[in-house]
Amino acid sequence: MGKVSKNKSFNKDPNKFNKQGTKYSGKLAGAIQRANQMHYNRSVAGRLENAARESLQAGEAKQINPTAASVQARGLLLEGNRSSLLQNAKQNKLDSSGLNELAQANKQLGFNETEGMGPIESVKYQVTNPEFKKDLKKTSERLRKIPTISNILLNALGVGSGNKLLD
Repeated sequence: MGKVSKNKSFNKDPNKFNKQGTKYSGKLAGAIQRANQMHYNRSVAGRLENAARESLQAGEAKQINPTAASVQARGLLLEGNRSSLLQNAKQNKLDSSGLNELAQANKQLGFNETEGMGPIESVKYQVTNPEFKKDLKKTSERLRKIPTISNILLNALGVGSGNKLLD
């Protein structure tokens, strides 16, 4: 029978302790850790395989059944592309287009768009993202339609409607 840990910080590791805080034996903890790692790897591998299949299918006019070798080759290509972008992101060598590429690679592989970016790169990506610019434009158009005093005055002068004062 395992011992109940008095230290609450150890109870957070599900590979070593159960929910009640009882410590697993060494062999059981090792087996649980290996199983959890296997499932995690399978999940990432599964996402990579799905992305490779979608990428292969996108280039074809009809539904195909790609071979395991072609899926693996495309997966390695996608993973290599993302890895090089991640390395450049860690070294702060990516501009806004590079951050956009990294976000697309992350999205394609099923990760969060800003995975692997630092806080500064993440904010830079969010601000230079084309979707952000479209959303900002929509928001400004909607704000102009709110009947505030400044919007009413601008519309009365013809500035808010797109007409120029001096034609």
